[in-house]
Amino acid sequence: MGDFSARRKKRLRLWAGISVAAMLAWFVVTNHVDLFPLNDLSRQGDQLSSTLSGFIPFGLALLSVSVFPNVWLILFWTGYAYVWLALQSFTWWVPYLLGPPAEHRSEYANTIRILPAVDGRFGPDLQHLVLEVLSLAMAVALTVLTIHLLRNRRGGTGRREGEA
Repeated sequence: MGDFSARRKKRLRLWAGISVAAMLAWFVVTNHVDLFPLNDLSRQGDQLSSTLSGFIPFGLALLSVSVFPNVWLILFWTGYAYVWLALQSFTWWVPYLLGPPAEHRSEYANTIRILPAVDGRFGPDLQHLVLEVLSLAMAVALTVLTIHLLRNRRGGTGRREGEA
């Protein structure tokens, strides 16, 4: 039974790590590589501070999942992932569905859109929809990993508190 749990934990850590890495890679690439019309970097200006605001915390999250899978660290990064997702939702979905238009809409006017305009308000473009899906996948993967680590911690597996 312990072997099954160890394999499952390894799979969950791998899934969480891949989801964090995929979101982070998409975020960094779309912030710095001109993929027009997917993104429009000509209207964005310097993206370094934006990139670092995602790269630093999620790089640390990836390190935590991969090297230091302490249950409390993973729980922290799980919460952080949901905050990240909420910020994206408030940035894109609240103005799209409820108005008024967000100020930065003009910066994304020429990018690929798959959602119709609602009363002249544009929703997230394809670049940001993909980022949101990857962010949701990351949050879910970290949640599942956190639940598994918490259950193993309480389940009397003979491990010290916080060990993965």
